[in-house]
Amino acid sequence: MKELNKQNKVFGENYQVKISYKLFGAPELKVDNKLVKIILPIKYKNVDKTKIINFILDKLYSRLAEKEVEKIMEKNRFNLKVAPNDYKFQKMDGVLARFLEDQKIIIINPEIVKYNKDILEYVILHEFCQLKFKKQGKSFNKMIEKYIPNYKAVEERVRRVRDVEEICYTYLPLLQS
Repeated sequence: MKELNKQNKVFGENYQVKISYKLFGAPELKVDNKLVKIILPIKYKNVDKTKIINFILDKLYSRLAEKEVEKIMEKNRFNLKVAPNDYKFQKMDGVLARFLEDQKIIIINPEIVKYNKDILEYVILHEFCQLKFKKQGKSFNKMIEKYIPNYKAVEERVRRVRDVEEICYTYLPLLQS
């Protein structure tokens, strides 16, 4: 089994990625005890696997996001007595979620599952509150505080995440060229 030199985050925890090979069949993914095992057909052993591995990890994030987000969406529907028309997952650079007011749809970046669950809870609650309040004022903040009393600390962590991602998207490609 070959180890990648890459740590991947799942709900704020580091997961090591290991690759192994089998004689035939489709790629497989197993997650166990902070380890992501990717099992590839042997034909991929001597080729650049970056795209395949990224695709598989994106699928992992999407599946985890679907499961976890559905629980949080239901909780917010029940607590706030309001719901969006729909929600969907879409990869977005530097954005964890977005509310489309004209369509009443919440778009969630599946990579949100890289962060702690309290950030996930906060981001989704924040988008729900935009359904109830047109502007982010006292009532908006009181609603968030009602369900996440330490929301200011979580909000600050979300800001730091966005700042780091902005730096990565802006400057890392320049450094690598």
